[in-house]
Amino acid sequence: METCRLTKLHEERTYKESGVDISKALARELDVPFLGDACWNQFKVGGESYSVYSLHGRSGSKFDGTALLALERLAAPFHADLVVMGHAHKCVSSAVIMQKVSRDSVVEHKKHLVITGSYLKYGGYAQTFGLPPSKLGSPKVKFMSDRHDISVSW
Repeated sequence: METCRLTKLHEERTYKESGVDISKALARELDVPFLGDACWNQFKVGGESYSVYSLHGRSGSKFDGTALLALERLAAPFHADLVVMGHAHKCVSSAVIMQKVSRDSVVEHKKHLVITGSYLKYGGYAQTFGLPPSKLGSPKVKFMSDRHDISVSW
């Protein structure tokens, strides 16, 4: 039995009224995997391997700092190189340095946090909820092949 946990505000109304998960139907029509609200990916770039956890997300934060705080709290239990969240209508990124013991030494691990941006001109949904205007577009994430590092630009 397949379970689908719907947290996508935009599609939830359609699901409640019709029992149709419009995101799942769209993925089927586009012939791409339906991954639900969140997924893990593993990328190999050159000699480096990167783990990415991404999710649709929810925040309601009006400020970049509180949106990042919400993402940092959400990302805390996931040991990933990159945690990506949408739905916040912001273009924001940050990094958190974590430490762990590896054999006989303490090593640092950098977890990058990215809020994916906005794709519609200001007005409508974002304005209705009092969110400030945001730069349009997606972040560019570069995974380095010669060392374990990530850069994020807009």
